[in-house]
Amino acid sequence: MIDFQQFSSDDFGCRADTLFQRIVVYPTPDADVEIQRDKICGLPVNARFSNRSLGWIAYHWDFNNSITSQNPNPTSIFSVDTTYQIRLIAITGFNCRDTIVKNMR
Repeated sequence: MIDFQQFSSDDFGCRADTLFQRIVVYPTPDADVEIQRDKICGLPVNARFSNRSLGWIAYHWDFNNSITSQNPNPTSIFSVDTTYQIRLIAITGFNCRDTIVKNMR
């Protein structure tokens, strides 16, 4: 929490008004993910995602393969030989967010 004061003065340098405001700064989560694949070579690849984030109460996964998830530790199947950008958004109770993106090939 931060207490903020702002003063204004008139043309003679005399204090004309004072504004006091309390600003609340909420903590941000720290998004992190671990990816475990069922195989290194060949398709399809079944991947398990472990949410290693700190300070979150909700999360949103986007696997870059038309699939999203709200599960804490989801799995997804990847059938195309390409690089996927795996995105995890961690969200706090104050709606503060942190996003991590990891590439998986």
